[in-house]
Amino acid sequence: MTEGLVETVSKDAVARVTEVAEMIRSRCAHAQQLKLTGQQVTTAGSVQVAQAEEMQKKLLEVILRLEEEVRDPTLAGMQQRLEHMSKKLRLKFDLQPSQSQVLLFLSSKGFFVEVSCTPLGTVGGVTLTLGRSQPSDCPVLLELLQCKQFREFERHLGALEELDAQAGVSDKVHVYKVLTALESILLSISESSPQAAKQDVILLNPLGQVTPRSGGLPMQLTFFLNPGDVIGSSTTATAVAGVYGKVILEKASKMCLLPIDPNLFNPSKANFYPLSEQNSVQLAATLLLELSQPVPVCRPILNHLHQVDPSPAPHHTPSDGGSFDELVAKQMRGVVLSSDGGTQVVHLPGQCHYYSFSKLGAAEVGGVLVYKVPFTHPCHLFTVIQSLRRQLIYNSLVASCLGGGGGARAPNDGSMLDVQEYLLEVKTVPAEAIEVALDSVFQSEQERLTVRFLIPEVQPTLPTVEVCVGLADESTHSLQLSKVLQKCMSVPVTLWRAIKLLSKCNALGAKLSADIFH
Repeated sequence: MTEGLVETVSKDAVARVTEVAEMIRSRCAHAQQLKLTGQQVTTAGSVQVAQAEEMQKKLLEVILRLEEEVRDPTLAGMQQRLEHMSKKLRLKFDLQPSQSQVLLFLSSKGFFVEVSCTPLGTVGGVTLTLGRSQPSDCPVLLELLQCKQFREFERHLGALEELDAQAGVSDKVHVYKVLTALESILLSISESSPQAAKQDVILLNPLGQVTPRSGGLPMQLTFFLNPGDVIGSSTTATAVAGVYGKVILEKASKMCLLPIDPNLFNPSKANFYPLSEQNSVQLAATLLLELSQPVPVCRPILNHLHQVDPSPAPHHTPSDGGSFDELVAKQMRGVVLSSDGGTQVVHLPGQCHYYSFSKLGAAEVGGVLVYKVPFTHPCHLFTVIQSLRRQLIYNSLVASCLGGGGGARAPNDGSMLDVQEYLLEVKTVPAEAIEVALDSVFQSEQERLTVRFLIPEVQPTLPTVEVCVGLADESTHSLQLSKVLQKCMSVPVTLWRAIKLLSKCNALGAKLSADIFH
């Protein structure tokens, strides 16, 4: 009985929605008629015209809000919504009715969207045509309309319109050819990579995780994910977005040679063919990797990004003149380091770390916030992503020393009742290394332990740890600490483990050497 009542209420609600929607549409039509009538009178009727336009605007806003909330199920409701969307985005709108279906068209000079509806308002299909390519079914846009998710549908159209505006009318076909070729190349390279866990794909694959174009939204490359954020989060790795870049095209002040051949990559030799008149085109535009968030980038990495493709420079905010570590602290943790570098407190089970930053290694290395990286050839992306990964690893390690930990926390072993405090001196070489030194009592004598966190240029997402005992110049690679670091990407957690090993060795009365960390 309850189910029957709910069904009756649901049908009554739909009927009422349809009735209200038709009433508002009728008034919109009346307002439009008043506007047309007012246009035929003299200047004295201008007030009537203005009133009619204002009435139509307000009624249209009411019906759009109504449809957004109650999802008007009628054909008229769908038509009204798409027509308003077209006007808002300055697209051309048209319809073609027949006995079995009604076709609604939204288009610009660069793309064409066809929506097929039944007389009852059910959306049966959506096709998308980019440039002069063949129309193709678009399941993403179809699902959005069937679920009445108009705002998301409008976001897709807005992205297409934004792409359409990036080149002159004569170049629109080439714009779509360039993007289509690039996306095809990157997707084929991604699909040929070995299958692995999502986190490994993001961190280790040359292009990261490649998400193909979806409707109007561009291709996306997710190339960095801090393992510490995943470990320290209650959510799964799939729920952590990471750092990604959208592959887009943007106008440029000068002509650039861009690829239009999807077969530019040679899979048998794993290299690219050189650009030529047959496989490329000259456009007043450049390709861009638009980052999901501004990334603090030090000057050496910024110069390296510019050397990858010297024609366009990376888009960034002006430098404020401070040291690079200050920029990282402010951007990633909201922390303002004092003039002498300051001391940051990080609490861990059984240990409390006081990190004192020395700006000697980073004072002369400034930085900027990069949000877009231009490129003109697919091969440039490999170097760009590798450089950005190196920078992001460095930033994450510095941020882990700035009060509040670095995402991951060391396991609680019940030693919280006896907290040991450690003062640690930090020196940095932006994007290359972080050196942390501490003095510890070992066998009743004061000993200095120096731990170096090295970020390699070739595989930056696999940083390593070297340990130096006493005043020795040579350091020893620590496989055990390197594994801890690669798992958590946290300086405090790695040092927590190092101090634990040191304490264990001290308790056993063993001789202090770098071998205990191996």
